[in-house]
Amino acid sequence: MHKVKTENREILALKANFIPTQRANITMELVMLLTHVGFAFWYAREGLPILFGYNIISIAVFLLGTVLAVKNVTKPLWIMNFAEIYVFMTMNLLFLGWDFGFQYYCFGFLVSALIVDFYASRRQETHWLTKAFIGFDILFFVAMRLWLYWHPPLYRHVDGLSREALYLSNALLTLLLILSLVNMYMQTVYTLESKLRHAAVHDALTGLFNRGKMQEILDESASTAALAILDIDHFKEINDTYGHAAGDAVLVRLAELLRQLDGESVIVARWGGEEFLLLCTKNDTGRAICEDLRMEVERTPVVYDGKHIRWTVTIGFAEETEADSMTSLLRIADEKLYEGKRIGRNRVVA
Repeated sequence: MHKVKTENREILALKANFIPTQRANITMELVMLLTHVGFAFWYAREGLPILFGYNIISIAVFLLGTVLAVKNVTKPLWIMNFAEIYVFMTMNLLFLGWDFGFQYYCFGFLVSALIVDFYASRRQETHWLTKAFIGFDILFFVAMRLWLYWHPPLYRHVDGLSREALYLSNALLTLLLILSLVNMYMQTVYTLESKLRHAAVHDALTGLFNRGKMQEILDESASTAALAILDIDHFKEINDTYGHAAGDAVLVRLAELLRQLDGESVIVARWGGEEFLLLCTKNDTGRAICEDLRMEVERTPVVYDGKHIRWTVTIGFAEETEADSMTSLLRIADEKLYEGKRIGRNRVVA
């Protein structure tokens, strides 16, 4: 249960990286404000007093929205934006009709609702309010089309050039909104996919390859020179004496030392628990690397919570000449590891 909650927190934190920032919200409000100022001039030029009057209210709304964005008050800001644009769309459809493209805002609302639900929801399914809103939006689109089929718009004297310009502007604005939202969603998906791919082959605590990935490497390896299995001595006692968090600190420190070895000639992985595996691809370096690592561990205590934890490792080292298969090489390295444990620990048995 704890692991699931942790993963959920990580996913929510990742989503938060893609939610529009305060600066983006301020920019959006200013763009909407300037857009409505442009509408005000157009309504005045075309002689549309009711729409001009309502547009003054829209300008006031986005002025308030800019203030909310500056104060980083996000939720009321987005609710207010949704409501204002919906009323604005309805007014323009009733007064101007279907030929000016305001109905395309419905498509923008559909995508916006799904995107907002994706980033804001802690559930693994679409919230029922979002589903209800989407249903309402679709019904609204159909109802307005049927209404305007039987009822002409209240203003019918706008010239064709203005009508085409406004139609194109509304269509492009809606398309740009949808593209930006989809792009934001895809960036999140790509990042989540990358993290999932990484988590599938890496150990969560140490960041090294996990057993599954290392087994895959072993199965595909064509130039194995040697294998080494490493085990932290008396690890249970470290956990019992200093606590499991201290034990984790020891594991992380060992991973840091192993990561310094990781490269073309050595591949390292956490094999399980306090065991780690080293795949060596050069005959003349494997044993020396293991001995150097053992001595580095012995002379470098782990400092945790003000306490110096002394620790050592035992390593079983087997060369490919000792076995006829990877399975038997692993078995021999494991046997040497336990031989080292039996005869006193803190040593490399080759």
